Amino acid sequence: MNRLKEIEARMKEIRALLEGSEPIDLDALEKEVRDLGAEKEQIEKRKEIVDGINNGNVETRAIHPGTSSFETAITSTGDEVRIYRRNHRLSDFHPNKEELSLGRYLRGAITGDWKNADKEQMEFRALSTATSSVMIPEVLSAQVIDLARNKSILFQSNVPMVEMTSNNLTISKVKTDPTFGFKAEGAATTESVMEFEGVTLKSKTAYGLISVTLEALKSSGNLESVVTNAIAESMARTIDLKCLYGQTANNEPKGILTYSEIGEQAETAALANYSPFVKAIGKVRKANGEPTAWALNATTDEMLNLLLNTQGDPMTIPPVVSNLQRLISNQLPSDGGTGTNESTSLIYDPSALLIGLQSPLMVEISREAGDAWQKGIVYLRVYAMLDIAVLRPERICKITGLKQA
Repeated sequence: MNRLKEIEARMKEIRALLEGSEPIDLDALEKEVRDLGAEKEQIEKRKEIVDGINNGNVETRAIHPGTSSFETAITSTGDEVRIYRRNHRLSDFHPNKEELSLGRYLRGAITGDWKNADKEQMEFRALSTATSSVMIPEVLSAQVIDLARNKSILFQSNVPMVEMTSNNLTISKVKTDPTFGFKAEGAATTESVMEFEGVTLKSKTAYGLISVTLEALKSSGNLESVVTNAIAESMARTIDLKCLYGQTANNEPKGILTYSEIGEQAETAALANYSPFVKAIGKVRKANGEPTAWALNATTDEMLNLLLNTQGDPMTIPPVVSNLQRLISNQLPSDGGTGTNESTSLIYDPSALLIGLQSPLMVEISREAGDAWQKGIVYLRVYAMLDIAVLRPERICKITGLKQA
C-alpha cells in the first residue's frame, strides 16, 4: 500500500535524524515513531483481509472494533478502502485521546502563545518535524471534516464517502446486473454474466482563504468554534455546489446535474401540487432505484408550504413524497428559465453516488502573505481534495421549471 511505503520512508528519515548531530526534539520524534508503528500494524492487518479477496466487488464487513459495519471497496491496485455512510465518522478512526483543542492549537501555532496548551504544542512540534505544510493534527482534521459532512446535504442524505489515499482512485461498479429465472428439472440454463467496470475518482482542490486579526486571536474566547464552523460551513457549501454543478473544464468535479444520463421531470406550468415530485420518484423506481433523498431550495420549499387545497387548507403531502428526507439547500438555483424565476429540485437514491475525499484536511498559515503584515492579520489557507462519481445516473432525477403560480 502507498501509505505503508510512506511510513517506511519516514522511519528512515527519523533514523537518520537520530543518528545525526543536529539538535532534535526527542519527545516529538518518539511520539511520531509510536504513532507510525501503530498505523503500520493496522495497515498490515487490513492487508491480510485484502489478500483474501480476488475480485473488485464491494462487500460489507466489520473492520474496526466498536463501530458499525463498513462497506469496503477494493481498488484497482488491490488496496482496501473504507466507505463511510452518514452514521460513520472519521473521528471514530482518529479518536482525540489527548483531548486536543483546535482553538488552543491554532492560537499557539499562529501567535506562539502555548499557555495551557502543552499537549497541543507537542503535536505542533511533531507535525513541524514531519512537514511544514500540514498545520492541524489528523485527529482535529477528522473533527472538522465530520462537521462539514454534517452541514452538507449530500452527506446528510447518506451519499457514501470513500477516504482516498491518493489523488487518483479506481474502484469497481456493476455494469450489468445478473439475470435469474426458473427452469425445468434437469434442463440446461442460460448463463448470466455479471459485468463490472472501473469508476475513477480524480480529486480536485476545494480551496479557501480565511483571514483572522491578531487582536481576535489574542482575545477570542470562542476561537475554536468560530474558526471550526467557518471552515466547515464554507467547505460544505463548496462540496454541495460543485458536486451539483461543477465543471471539469474549471478544475472542478463533474457536477451531478451536468450529466445528460440522469432523469429529468421538466415542468412548464406553475407549481400547483406535488405531482412533479411523485413523477420523479416513479422514474427513479422504474430504474430499480430506491429514492430516499429530496433536495430543494428555500424558494421551492416556501411555494410548497403555501399550497392550498380546494377548501383553502394546507395541501396534504402524498406519503410517497413525505417519506423522503427533505433537505433544503440554496445551492440549487431559483433563477433559471426564460423568466429567471424557475427552480430546480433533485430526487435520488444516495447509493447512486460516491464522493471521494482525501484526508486530512490541509491548513497552512502565514503572517506575511499578501497584505497580512500591513493589516496585522493572519491568513489560514484551507484546502481539501475531493471528487464525486455518478454510479447509477438513471437512479437520479432532477425536476426543472418549478415556479410560483
